[in-house]
Amino acid sequence: MIDLPSDSDRDSRATSTVSKVIGILQAVSRSEGPIGVRELSRVTGIDRSAVSRIATALRELGVLAASNDGSCAPGPELWALVDRLRRASPMDVETARVVENMAATTEETVLSLVGGSETQHVAHVAVGRGPVTVVLAPGTASPFAGAGRAMPGDAHDRVIASSVAGAVFLVREVGVDERGRSWSLAVAIPDQRAMPDAVERATDALDTAVSELRRIAPVVSRPATGRS
Repeated sequence: MIDLPSDSDRDSRATSTVSKVIGILQAVSRSEGPIGVRELSRVTGIDRSAVSRIATALRELGVLAASNDGSCAPGPELWALVDRLRRASPMDVETARVVENMAATTEETVLSLVGGSETQHVAHVAVGRGPVTVVLAPGTASPFAGAGRAMPGDAHDRVIASSVAGAVFLVREVGVDERGRSWSLAVAIPDQRAMPDAVERATDALDTAVSELRRIAPVVSRPATGRS
């Protein structure tokens, strides 16, 4: 007599597969670049054969990008989904507008960052008209570490200056939106132009932009401060 799997067994296997898919997509989205099957297996704890099988299926669906070396990166369908979700959020719409305006005003590269408490990625980018600019792509991991040199201001609501890959990044937190996502704005100034006056102008522009976003977009929480 053959024992057929029960409904509960089938449900359990389906849940396990969904959990693996979600784990793989989370690891791919948090990686700073394409990530191989071996590394995915290590960070997710999922068997390599299962990672390879799921990754192949996700590539066929366009959720992961096509790859000649077997590495995994976000594909067109995943980016399309992210874009649709972003455009449905008032914070995304207003942040995109503010980023464009800041780049036009400062003539520097301006970007917004969104994510959780530990990791963020680039949501919007506008490249300034300066003779030397910093070019970044939406979806890439935050190009700088969270730690940096604090500019004058409240300890919980300040501009952080972090020098990375030939540029100074001035970063200020906006707050957490209604979806629980943490947002920040940043200005990237090439090292050769990061003079005190340029840094001061960019810092003032960040202060103004963050205050504007907090007025017009739904921010559920923000850094405790006495400033706007």
